[in-house]
Amino acid sequence: MANELCSRGHKVRVYALPLLLDGKRKCNPNELLRDVEYFEGKHFKVKADVCYVTYNPLSFLFFQTSHPRIAGLHAQSYWIKPHLSYGFYPLTALTIYRLIGNLDLKGFDKVHTVSPCYELNHVATVCIPNFVDSEKYKPCKKHDRFTVCYFSRNNWQKGYDVALALKNALGDSVDFLFSNGEVPESEMPRFIGACQVAVVPSRVDTFGLSIVEALMCGVPVVTSNLETHRALGLPVRYASSLSDYVRNVKSLKSFWENRFEYYDEYTRYMRDSAIKKYGKTVVMDKLEEMIISSAS
Repeated sequence: MANELCSRGHKVRVYALPLLLDGKRKCNPNELLRDVEYFEGKHFKVKADVCYVTYNPLSFLFFQTSHPRIAGLHAQSYWIKPHLSYGFYPLTALTIYRLIGNLDLKGFDKVHTVSPCYELNHVATVCIPNFVDSEKYKPCKKHDRFTVCYFSRNNWQKGYDVALALKNALGDSVDFLFSNGEVPESEMPRFIGACQVAVVPSRVDTFGLSIVEALMCGVPVVTSNLETHRALGLPVRYASSLSDYVRNVKSLKSFWENRFEYYDEYTRYMRDSAIKKYGKTVVMDKLEEMIISSAS
């Protein structure tokens, strides 16, 4: 969003705390942000026409400003039952949110959510989804052998254990690829697009970005039956058990092997459906309007 706003003529700065969930920096912020100024530290006094804050409780302790603020809620954990596997920082944020969240959010001029599944008491709540750049996430040459991919984080929330169980259940009948956090962001579209099926077995998901990315790459998706996934309104296959995942993958494999022309047509339909709802331009227009209308 920062890059896109900058390309549209806005002056944008990004401020961030030096916190890493697993202790490893997986990207270079300055390279990702291109022409956007990036600052990292423990405390900032921010001057701007409007401030978009990726919400955490008590954020005002770290980012102080007298200008209009938008709280962007990008973590489903604020709405669901906590789990020990979340880790220290998410559990701490969730505990504080449970105690003071409603009062804390009243300090923001607007609250931005990315899914219609979440209800808030804030009077100025705006629901605008995430977007995916269809010029980057697009179809490419696929593997000759039927290949399934899992490209989320290797943790309980994203259903890594389900993906491993699925790989074992399918055995040698397919190739199964894991990104394992080793695929650079620039290579991810090709990693996904070369596969015949993507699995997204998340137990926790605020939006379902991985689903949209795979569909834009022309890759059918088998995903968990989460409310946030169904709210996307996209042509995917849902699974509630390991046997569901196995059945759906085998069905798509048969489709690819025996009715390839229809499989190919199906992938084009999936991509078009994703672009119409979650393409960069259509979503950025809404985000830009939200930010401009909030400015002082």
